Amino acid sequence: MQRSALRHFEQVLHAILDGTEDALLKRDDIAIENAPDALDCIQRATERDLAICRIESDFGRLQSVRTALQRIADGTYGICFRCECEIAEKRLRAVPWTSYCLACQDSTDSRRGSFPRAELAGVASGSPRVPEPSRRGVASAVHTRKR
Repeated sequence: MQRSALRHFEQVLHAILDGTEDALLKRDDIAIENAPDALDCIQRATERDLAICRIESDFGRLQSVRTALQRIADGTYGICFRCECEIAEKRLRAVPWTSYCLACQDSTDSRRGSFPRAELAGVASGSPRVPEPSRRGVASAVHTRKR
């Protein structure tokens, strides 16, 4: 890879690093606040969970950016960790912190994504399905209350 391209990627990575570090310092979104209304508590808990997910994602990206900057310093930037082939410049422009070429990334993602999404969410795929109440059961319950 040419020196000018390496300098460009280094500048881009430093810009990402600065922005991500600043975002990680702002943690007001995860503060626990008590609210008298149950719906407000649920909404704040949901917002807090989303903020925590965002922080985890930012931290992961921060680690990847730091690794990419270290690889620039070591002279191994743009070389795939897995197959040791050169990563396409087009891919590096799209994801400058990447450690894998597109083929190896697809292979890694397919192995990681071999579980059904329901299992990843904590729901067992073989669990029995909970039947929804029938309309007749709901109607009869309403009808018995009126009597």
